[in-house]
Amino acid sequence: MLLRSLVPVAAALLATTSLAGVVAAPPAAAATGTVVYAPPVDAAVVDEFRPPPSRYGAGNRGIDYDTGAGDPVHAAAAGVVVFAGRIGPSSHVVVLHDDGVRTSYSFLADVAVRRGQRLDQGATVGTTAGRLHFGARVGEEYVDPALLFGGEPTVRLVPADHRHPLAEWQERRSLVEGLAGWGGATLGRVAGAVTGAVTPVARMAAAAGWDLTERALLVSAQQWTRVDEAVRAWAHVGNLPLTHAERIRVRTERVTIDQRHCTPAGVSPPVAPGAGRIALLVAGLGSTGGGGAVLDVDTDALGYGEGMVAQFSYAGGQAPGDRTIAGVPVRDYGRRDTYGDLRVAGERLRRLLADLARRHPGVPVDLIAHSQGGIVVRAALAGADTFDPDLPLVANVVTLGSPHHGAVPATAANAVGLSDTGGAVYEATGRLGAPTGRSTQQLASSSHLVEELGARGLPAGTVVTSIAASGDLVVDAQMSAIDHATNVVVPLTGLAAHDRLPGHAETARELALALGGQGPSCRDLGPDLAVVDAVNLANSIRWVTDRAAALLAA
Repeated sequence: MLLRSLVPVAAALLATTSLAGVVAAPPAAAATGTVVYAPPVDAAVVDEFRPPPSRYGAGNRGIDYDTGAGDPVHAAAAGVVVFAGRIGPSSHVVVLHDDGVRTSYSFLADVAVRRGQRLDQGATVGTTAGRLHFGARVGEEYVDPALLFGGEPTVRLVPADHRHPLAEWQERRSLVEGLAGWGGATLGRVAGAVTGAVTPVARMAAAAGWDLTERALLVSAQQWTRVDEAVRAWAHVGNLPLTHAERIRVRTERVTIDQRHCTPAGVSPPVAPGAGRIALLVAGLGSTGGGGAVLDVDTDALGYGEGMVAQFSYAGGQAPGDRTIAGVPVRDYGRRDTYGDLRVAGERLRRLLADLARRHPGVPVDLIAHSQGGIVVRAALAGADTFDPDLPLVANVVTLGSPHHGAVPATAANAVGLSDTGGAVYEATGRLGAPTGRSTQQLASSSHLVEELGARGLPAGTVVTSIAASGDLVVDAQMSAIDHATNVVVPLTGLAAHDRLPGHAETARELALALGGQGPSCRDLGPDLAVVDAVNLANSIRWVTDRAAALLAA
């Protein structure tokens, strides 16, 4: 029953690209706004433009072509590449044209262009992995791409501020929002989640939209509470307490206890709390060198100086990118590297910390990690003497959406042997496989690593903060709360909540408060914890999922 409740989450690996500066603006010719468009492939349209009723509702914000694997994809018109990289297990390209329209080419097997590159019409942007999704956006609004193919040049009245490239993370976020809610088929292609299986909440949210799904989950969770109370009353005689309810109680208590020393909403967080320290960012599963949702953290606003920010490389040393620390070895890494042994990754992170201590003696380090990266940080510091002279002073550890108690999909995959150490491929959609490996095996709640980290606790002398999104469908907030840390839940929901967490405004405030030594923001946790409980329950117990689906269908 548990395995049937687990499916790939669309937002799972929506964070596999880098935060980069703005590329050069298009040439002055863009002012004319006169552009001729042609279809990107020579294939039949199999799904037309179907705008969803809400931001994350079901629909199709583009058109789908019946292409096969390996077909070349061409730029619909001349323009500048503003995004080229991976989102989940597939690659995507966005081109900004001279009239201000952005066209997107999604679910590619590979990419043949780079950000900032100027393309002629018909230039190859990549090859397909299967069906091509083609989108068109004006500002923040997706439009029917078929309207571009009129055969004659057209002049589009696009505001001037929409005619320029944005930061890469902004281009990626807009692309992600265009793909969200595209339906179950999209989820299977976008998702890569922790193990390549979809949670039932993500499946329902894709079909019905997050707003309706959330309401159905809350109703079904309330119904389950009545069942829970009855079962507990019966089980009390046999001394068989319901483990789910007890787990919820303990982790909810952790979050509410941390509210006792909260910071009122009207109190501003410290200014530049990271000044004088090094920020070491650790990305999650499916990330790449210079890419990952953790790079959405605004380190400039937090006060980390130039040359004081780096990304950990799963291959060892620091990853390449716009933010590196002089003198520290740079090694690129690919998505597959993140599926390796997390103990090995932890040891590599520890060696990088030692290298920073040698090159920057006396400078404290803040570790900021997203998703799996939080487990890598704990593996690096678990059982370690943090006052070891070979290590720097680790002033803060902040984890964002990290599965400190394991991840439900990973646990299920382990149960049926999908996460073998050889990197088996689980065919989630029949077209694309989601690679699994040693790290996904270790992310299971039942893994030796999760058990060992829980037993060893957190490093002495380090302030640890765990920040989770209330509606995270990849790593629900119940799995992020840990003892002896400040546990924070921010009100963030939707299919992309897991990936949006590092760059979200609420997260930015909580990061500043944590790094500045202040308590989390004061807020009424009731609504957030209700969503947390419903998501956790629905991802774990099929009864709640079936009931919520029935409510949506009624």
